Amino acid sequence: MANKKQMEAYEIKKIKRSQIKLAAYNPRTITDEARKRLKKGLKKFGLVQPLVWNETTGVLVSGHQRLSILDETYKYPDNDYTLTVSVVHLSEKDEKILNVQLNNQSMMGEFDYDALRDMQFEAPDLDQLGFSDSDLDIVFRENGGEIGKLVADSEEAEETKDKLDEIKDERKQMNKQKDAENSAYFYFTVICEDEAQRTALMKKMGVPIYEEFVTADKLKKL
Repeated sequence: MANKKQMEAYEIKKIKRSQIKLAAYNPRTITDEARKRLKKGLKKFGLVQPLVWNETTGVLVSGHQRLSILDETYKYPDNDYTLTVSVVHLSEKDEKILNVQLNNQSMMGEFDYDALRDMQFEAPDLDQLGFSDSDLDIVFRENGGEIGKLVADSEEAEETKDKLDEIKDERKQMNKQKDAENSAYFYFTVICEDEAQRTALMKKMGVPIYEEFVTADKLKKL
């Protein structure tokens, strides 16, 4: 059995921003819309979790999107500010593995949407939870009407409304399948060159442009 020292394999340090190198290999990306939501959350609560930094290589392991917002806030590189980080000492290989693990949503569990609704958030609070507009519709509209507003200028807005229930059911089936198989090998990631290519692909499959999970039958339309 691992002891406490092995499980808490980090230390907390204050370092200068200039000591941190970004991971050129970092596979995580973020849309402009999602970044706005992240920035809004940081503005309200501040940085409540430290970034993870590998002292061996000087590379940031986790927290690239948050760091970019801190840089913008503190006017880096004109201002070389100090921040508190969680320090690890890893080889480059293990650093990359940890980078993926810390950003891998399939390792972090999933939301129980019924439990979320039972938390009885007031309508003004929903915008602060970090969900996209389409996710808000899927999660909360049974108890509060169409609280998550659809993208107003989207040509697919009306079509999106009609498909929300269908997507919700598909997500439930996907979650059941994941639990049954206890494996991540039945899905894969598609990487688009830019937002325009992603939008075109989603339209071609006939799913909302901000949907994050697409079932295999949608690919048959391609």
